[in-house]
Amino acid sequence: MRTEPGTSPHIPPLPEEFRTAHPDQPDTWKEALVCLASARLTIIREESRHALGPLVKKLALLIGAALCGLTAWTALWAGMIGVIADAADWPWYYSAFAVAALHLVIAGILFALTRTETDERFPITCEEFKKDCEWLNQLTQQPK
Repeated sequence: MRTEPGTSPHIPPLPEEFRTAHPDQPDTWKEALVCLASARLTIIREESRHALGPLVKKLALLIGAALCGLTAWTALWAGMIGVIADAADWPWYYSAFAVAALHLVIAGILFALTRTETDERFPITCEEFKKDCEWLNQLTQQPK
């Protein structure tokens, strides 16, 4: 199954220079490999540019949200440590260690959840590399 450029809402149309870079067939192996490498690099460049914009925006928003959340979280737990220490008649540092242990457990669970997500970032590039491997395998299997 081949994904045509511009047919997916997630992948922008390829530039005109890509479509008209090598209109005719190459005459030598060197020209063929140069055309192949040029086409693959153009696809990688376009997909990278397309993936970078939303990633930078999301990263900036996440950093801002994390800083605000961290400030609020710190203030909340500083107060909670005092309340827990006062209610349980514990020294404040026992309460602080308990809160720290709770946060380490939650952080470990969240970290484990982030490792399960799989998302193919460069679908056209991966597909083209698979086709290239098949093409090279066919070339090596042909008798000389």
